[in-house]
Amino acid sequence: MKTGIIVYSITGNTKSVAQRLLDSMIEKEIDASLQEVKAVSDDTEQKQVELIESPDVKSYDRVIFASPVHAFCLSKVMRTYLSEIDSLANKEVILFVTHHFPFAWMGGNSALRQMSQKVLSKDGKVKAMFSINWSSKKRELGIQKMIEQVLQ
Repeated sequence: MKTGIIVYSITGNTKSVAQRLLDSMIEKEIDASLQEVKAVSDDTEQKQVELIESPDVKSYDRVIFASPVHAFCLSKVMRTYLSEIDSLANKEVILFVTHHFPFAWMGGNSALRQMSQKVLSKDGKVKAMFSINWSSKKRELGIQKMIEQVLQ
């Protein structure tokens, strides 16, 4: 099974988690690669998002989408990217977000729901969703649990 980790990250937090996941997958000899979604601007208040890097997911059997949470919602860049994907039919999808809110219900869960809706609208099958609280003392445990579950 070929896995693509598609990440959007501004500060590097989300990308660092995605990189750790990739490293763990490679260590387990899982065929995986990481690609980044990039926009002309990372301004969280931009009205119109223009993507300059939009990874193609056609060659992957499983796709992991990763994004930060902005203003209690999925980042506009990831939302735009997911809207522009042609199809996720017959693909297993895993989602994760990173955020600084003290509780997942303050944005993490909402962002995951938004991602899930976009994936389902493209005929993808959401297998798992994870919310990583970057400011939590249990952040490391949350990241490790996510990695372990993805590797199963």
